[in-house]
Order: sequence, then C-alpha cells, then structure tokens
Amino acid sequence: MKFRTNAQKKRIDVWLIYRCSACDEIWNLPILERVTTGDIAPDAFDAIARNDPTLALRHASDHARLARHGVTLEPPEVSIRKSPVEGCADSAGTIAIVLALALPCGVRLDRLLANGLGVSRAQLGRLLDVGALCLPPAARKALRAPIRDRQSIAIDLTALDATLAEALRRRALA
Repeated sequence: MKFRTNAQKKRIDVWLIYRCSACDEIWNLPILERVTTGDIAPDAFDAIARNDPTLALRHASDHARLARHGVTLEPPEVSIRKSPVEGCADSAGTIAIVLALALPCGVRLDRLLANGLGVSRAQLGRLLDVGALCLPPAARKALRAPIRDRQSIAIDLTALDATLAEALRRRALA
C-alpha cells in the first residue's frame, strides 16, 4: 500500500493505492479530495509524503471509509488477552474492562463481551437494562456498535445475584 497524490494549484487529492487480498485487484481508495494544502496538518502531510506504512494500514482497515466506497471487510478474528490491574483485589464489586485495539475492526461490542465473558447477548442486554453493565453511551444500541480503542466498560457485580456475579468474576479473570 502506498499513497498517491495529485495537486493542482492549491488543492490536493490523496488516494491509497490498495491491493485487495481476496481478489488481488488494485484500486485507489480516496483519502482526501480537493483539499487545500493548508488544511492538512503538517505531520499528516509529511506521513503521506513518506508513504508511512502505519498511516496506510490505518486507512486500509478503516471499515467506515471502505463502506462509504462500497467495500466491506470480513470481521477479523479477535483474540482476547486479559490482564488484572495491579492493586485491585479479585473480590472487588466491579469488573472494569478497557479495550485496546491494534487496528479498527467491525466486531460488535455485544459479540466480543458475550464471547469473553461466556454469557449470551440477551444476558448482556438484561445487564444493561438493570444498570449492572455500564458503558457510554448507556443505550442498547451501544452494544451493537463496533468496538473502539480505549472503550471503557464496567460491570457492577453488586447489582447481580451471587451465582452470576461469581461466574462473571471467574470468567473475567480466567
């Protein structure tokens, strides 16, 4: 992947030359169209000029941008790595979860949490309804949204029956 630019007077177009891994076809993904050079942050302009591979990969895996151009990506396989926070007792009344993503992906929050905590998506909805599952924004549609880097989720175990709370605690620490 690399960037291609075209400038006319004070306006610039930037595309990402992208090779589809499924069909091996090459196409241009529009990144910036008819933008004045002064509207581009200097560090972003420099990264485009250098064909920065990190920036190119970020644009190549941007599900929302690709969808606007008629391209859909298969959701990647997601692995879950759990690490307890030092200094927190495992008998604490809250499970705090912070998501760390290397790249954006289209995996829904309810799918990730259900898989990681060993509960159904319907149970997650019920936890949200009773206020035990706290995530901003606190709406049921937030569970159906794609996961985001640094997204915070909290589960208040004190609002649950003891059996479910213990099962969630064990599963979160496993």
